[in-house]
Parts: sequence; C-alpha cells; structure tokens
Amino acid sequence: TVYDHAHLGHARAYVAFDIIRRILMRWAAVDVWYAMGVTDVDDKIRRRAKEHKTEWRTFARHFEAEFFDDMASLGVLPPDSVLRVTEHISQVQALVSSLLETGYAYKSANGDIFFDVNRCRNGYGRLDPSRASTVEPMSDAPDGLKRAKRDFALWKACSATPDEEPYWKNGDGTVGRPGWHIECSALINHLFGYMIDVHSGGIDLRFPHHENEIAQSEAYHNCTQWCNYWLHAGHLHIEGHKMSKSLKNFITIKGYLASGGSADQFRMFCLMHHYSKSVDLGEERLRKASVLLHDLKTATNRLRGTEMISSGEAPTDQGERDETAKRLRAALSEAHSAFTNALADDFDTPRAMSILHGLSKHSNHIDAANLSRDSQLARTAMASFIEESLDGLGFTSSHRHPSVESSSTRASDVAHCAVSFRSTMRLLGLEKSLPADTLRRRILTACDHFRTDLKAAQVLLEDLPNGTCRWHWEDH
Repeated sequence: TVYDHAHLGHARAYVAFDIIRRILMRWAAVDVWYAMGVTDVDDKIRRRAKEHKTEWRTFARHFEAEFFDDMASLGVLPPDSVLRVTEHISQVQALVSSLLETGYAYKSANGDIFFDVNRCRNGYGRLDPSRASTVEPMSDAPDGLKRAKRDFALWKACSATPDEEPYWKNGDGTVGRPGWHIECSALINHLFGYMIDVHSGGIDLRFPHHENEIAQSEAYHNCTQWCNYWLHAGHLHIEGHKMSKSLKNFITIKGYLASGGSADQFRMFCLMHHYSKSVDLGEERLRKASVLLHDLKTATNRLRGTEMISSGEAPTDQGERDETAKRLRAALSEAHSAFTNALADDFDTPRAMSILHGLSKHSNHIDAANLSRDSQLARTAMASFIEESLDGLGFTSSHRHPSVESSSTRASDVAHCAVSFRSTMRLLGLEKSLPADTLRRRILTACDHFRTDLKAAQVLLEDLPNGTCRWHWEDH
C-alpha cells in the first residue's frame, strides 16, 4: 500500500523474499514468476493525499516510484509482473458479482457487500486457528450491517461526490470502492488463474488478510486448496516494538543508506536471521553483519592469493602436501553439501552463512607458501564457492574481477572462471543421489553461470546453430 516512505521493516520482508526467490532459481533450478500487487486505492492513501493537497492518484504514483527505487537500492530484483488495483477494477467487480451469485456474499442495507464466513465449506482460520476462533469484529463496517462479526467487506458503497473519490460504477448503477482483501485475490486470479504455488507477506498479514484471501478465493474457484505454500516474514523490532508507520518508530530505507548503511550489510543482516523469525534491529547486529561479510571477502582474497605462488621448486614432502589437498577438497565437498541442505531446509540462511564462515577459516590455518599445486587449486575452488554463493544470494559486490590491463591479467581472470566451473562440475559428479533430470538442470545452470563469469572477465560466448559456440574478447 503506497502512502508513505518505505522503512526497514518493509525492507526486511522484501529482501528476505528476494533471497528466497534467488535460492529457488539458482539452487533449486525453479522457474519463478514473481508478481507484486500494488494497492494504489485505499482510505489511507485518500486521507494522506488530502492532507498534502495532492490528487490521490498522483500521490500514490509518487510513493510507488519511490518504493521501487528503494528496492533497487537494496539490490532487490524487480518483479516479473506489477499489478495495480486501479487498473483491475473490472476483475474485482467480476469476482464480487460471482460471490454474490453463488451465495458466498451478501449486500447490506447501505450497499456494502460482505463475504459470509459461515459459508466457508473448507473451514475458516487454517493459517491461525487460535486467532480465528477469538477474533473481534472486523472494523470495516458499523454495527448491524454484517450477519456475523468475522464477515469482511468485499465492496464499500459510497456516494458519487467529489469528496468520495475515487469510486467506480457497478452494473446496477451504484458506486463504490473495493475492499482490501478482495483486491489480492482478483489480481492473482487475473494473472495466475485458479491456483498459485507460493504466497508471501509479513507475519501481520497472516490473519485476517491472508485467511480472508483463502476463504474468498476457494469459494470463487470451488476448490479446497488455492495456495500451496505460505511464507510469512517476521517483524523487525526496535527496542522490542514492531517497526511501523503508525508507531512512528521506523527508519526509512533512504535514511539508513544515507547514514552509512549499505545494501550488502542489510542483506547479510537478513541472512543471519531466519526469514520467519522476528528480530531486533540494533547497531551491534548490524556490526556483526558487516564483520561477517568482511571476513568472507578477506578469506576469499587469501584463498585466491595462493594462485600466483610459484610451484617451480621441488616439494620437500609431496606426500604431506597431497594429504593437505585431500583435506581441503573434503572440507569443500562437505561444505557444499551442508550449504545446499541448509537452503533446502525452509531456507535456513543463518546455518548456510555459518557454513560459509567455517569454510572461510581454511584461509588462516595453512602455510600458503608451502602448498602443492593441487592444494592451491583446492583453495581457489573454496574461494570460488564462497564468491558464487554470495553472488547467488544477491550481494552487489561479492567479487570483483580486476579490469583488463594486460594479457596476463586476462588469462588470470579466465583461469578463475575455469577452475570455478571445474569445481562445480566435479561436485555435481560426486552427488550420487541426484535424479537425472535434476542433474541435467544443475549442469545447464552451471553452464549459464560460467557464461556470466566469463563475461565479467571480458570474454563473450556466442552460441551457434550447430550446437557449438565461439568466443571473443569484449571490446572497451
């Protein structure tokens, strides 16, 4: 709902879901279509626009644009679809009319239309049964207009006067505005049809908003499961209180960035706490996020520092150095498996970050000057794994290849890419339990990442019709 500046409480939810989206695409090889609904008509928008002596639509567009600017500044991927409520009023009206015709909704004496919760044939309150059974009357209508206290507004009647704008005309000649809950169901039905895989939002939306979406959508589609998975992000607290506009205790995204915070710092903060858990925001937690990010980047530099060490001298104890290489590769293989398992366990990013941190400590315990070539390559593969993991999770500066200034620099960059790709392929080859289809998808995904990494090293690949490809240096 776009009526004010976005704050870090909003950012926590959107960055968390951006991380989940990236995990699904990169590690689960899922083809994700990410849609976002924009409530650009609302009583809060109307009231705030009047306070600022601004036309309501102009007011909403201003804060919508600011919201997406804030998301971009935090490295959040843009949605695949953005749907404004005001551009889908006919879809809302069609859904409400259908619910009236099938008896799931009723019109009150003043023209408001409510959903009849007692008609829910699949039960009401599945997301939060305790709250559903003790709910107070919905504050969306005066007493006496609703049949039951849990009924909620689908359409709000109003008079056709300038003070009541915006409003839309119905087929019977009356005018009104959509209720909040029906908007999301109408937008989802318009884009995805009768079912969706994942629906997300803040924990405060679980009840009644998401519960009401389930009730009206399953009634409209005559189904028993409209949404397969629900993801709810925990609140961001300040001194124990939820960060919110109503409490006036929020930090805007622009304010956070202007005061020295960074997109990468906040992303690491989000990764260090499970998306579903509420967490207090404080200087110490932000400092720990910065320290972990710095430690990981420093470790990758140290691990990569062995790449340029000369291996011309004869080793003093080749057997011992080969054992070191085996230990390093075993540690990398174990970390790779544990990291992937953590992400697959309800997106357990705190555990995943702990695994990366543990792997990074191998940069401190080994004498880099006395390593075999195989050990050097193992450490390079560790660095690549950490860098690729951070890159996949959305960090804006997970790694930076040096600019191309000489042929030797170019060769080093390409070698980094090749070693990283070989490491990925080798780890996939060691995964004995992967189904053939999953293995094929991961190999193709790794090939796509290899192309991206080569582009960062100023090498461009061009696919040819015969299935082969050719390459050339990127011109500057």
